[in-house]
Amino acid sequence: AARAASAACVAVLLILCAGGSTALHAETKAGGKAKGRAGAKASESEVERIRALPYVDFVEGDTGETKTGVTISVAGRFQEGYTLVTHRGLCRTDLIDAAGSVVHTWVRTPCHHWDRAELLPGGDLLVMAMDPLEGSTPENFDAHSELMKLSWDGRLIEQMHGPIHHSFQALPDGRILTLTVHARRVPAIDPNVDIRDESVAILDTGWKIEEELSLYDVLAAGGSGFHLQMAGRSLLKRIGAIDLIHSNNVEMMPFEALAGKDAVHSSSSVLVTLRHQDALVVIDLKTRKLVWAWGQDDLLGPHDGTWLANGNILVFDNGTVRHWSRVVEVDPSADRIVWQYKAPTPTDLFTRTNGGAQRLPDGNTLITETNKGRGFEVTPGGEVVWKYVDPRTDASGRRSSLMKLLRLDTGYVQKAMAAGEKGAAAGKAPQQAP
Repeated sequence: AARAASAACVAVLLILCAGGSTALHAETKAGGKAKGRAGAKASESEVERIRALPYVDFVEGDTGETKTGVTISVAGRFQEGYTLVTHRGLCRTDLIDAAGSVVHTWVRTPCHHWDRAELLPGGDLLVMAMDPLEGSTPENFDAHSELMKLSWDGRLIEQMHGPIHHSFQALPDGRILTLTVHARRVPAIDPNVDIRDESVAILDTGWKIEEELSLYDVLAAGGSGFHLQMAGRSLLKRIGAIDLIHSNNVEMMPFEALAGKDAVHSSSSVLVTLRHQDALVVIDLKTRKLVWAWGQDDLLGPHDGTWLANGNILVFDNGTVRHWSRVVEVDPSADRIVWQYKAPTPTDLFTRTNGGAQRLPDGNTLITETNKGRGFEVTPGGEVVWKYVDPRTDASGRRSSLMKLLRLDTGYVQKAMAAGEKGAAAGKAPQQAP
């Protein structure tokens, strides 16, 4: 939402904390490579066991929270605006103000969970929804995914079921950037079992798949120091295929001024973050070749990377078998970490799956700790200046896990709200009220 994506810029970013303390830890690296895997002593079988664990829809265990809603708010220190909050297990998205009051809600059931939501300029909401993977086979991946457009007043405007997953982005020309997956037999991986071959994909304005680029083909060709890890076999029983790559986010580079800076930032480059490959990679869409890779010595199960205006990349490093998470800003021109956030007691920040980070206009960073159902905003020095603990529960009292919190500009929201309310007043009753 509220991403300024230029139509002239066709670079794509495909990617795939913390308790109550206000004394969090942020570091700036002047040089060298911070080894994110340091201390992550685990056998390959343990790594695979952790990879096979499912994503969680509701908070598990005691997170130590005694209050919910906005629990920290330091006046004059946090980035003003509204926050888009997606409650994964409740299939619900709330637009809240800085105090945590709900301004608007979208919800649509039945469903299994919502992966991502984006507020469009006209007041509509794009949502990626998923059904359970249990019982799936390589032939029916697409039976578990849907992309929806909901109006401001909750009407279902458009819907697509297909082999899409995790993420999407609305492009300026009306098309949709997303991720797709197909069953594919690759003898080099296993002559008897399919892999989930994932692709960067573009949907046309009618939401039909217009173009796909196989990530396996690009990665298997190698280059830029990337080595394909034999990962994801542990998911064979649950999903019926080897989950080799597991990409989880897609985003077009929104900064036209960066186009042409170098091979990494060319107008035809695609940046991909791969959970099961523990890596970020850049692919040139024109040559269909790998031009940059980083992270296999530093990241563990990363999620939700985004381009920054300075040309760097922000990514949530889950630290799966390390059992603590962090947010990392990496300079791709130098292959080095230039800033990171982690808790002073590292294990105080940890989400095994999902998680997110958004760099805000004032230089602060909004961080989502998905599995603990909370998010918070830190200054460049690591001070917590705003914190939100999800108050939403299901009928049994379980708090929902949180998908990436998105801070939206006040002006953007006001325009979207006005457009949405105008459309709702035009006349059609909602198919399903929030």
